[in-house]
Amino acid sequence: MVYMPACGDLLCKDCFKAHFSIAIREKSVKHFNCPICGLPDLGNNDQMLEMNLQLLVAMVKVHLDSTDYDLCQKKLADFNLSKEPGFVRCTHEGCGAGFINDFRDRKKVECPECKRLMCFLCKKKVLLIIIQ
Repeated sequence: MVYMPACGDLLCKDCFKAHFSIAIREKSVKHFNCPICGLPDLGNNDQMLEMNLQLLVAMVKVHLDSTDYDLCQKKLADFNLSKEPGFVRCTHEGCGAGFINDFRDRKKVECPECKRLMCFLCKKKVLLIIIQ
């Protein structure tokens, strides 16, 4: 059995794995909640969210595979990064990487993951047309 620290509910290992492997792949870290009661309901309390996520990451490391653990770590890092000024999430299909735009005076930014351009102000994709 897996003990959920936010609420005290107990889940069998298979239910924990099934619920959190889907949550990690499909949801924001703010929605990594107990499947029985939905706790914790953290709202905008980033400090409580951070504490809950640290516990959950440790549990994921023990009970899920390394792919899910790595993705959980990445989502947690992205969440922390998203609180920084100048944070941008790539809007290009299939990417979605998060990064800090260190050059906020530039309107066009290049995603460090997919290397495609987007507008920092409106977040629209920038298409380059090459005329020969």
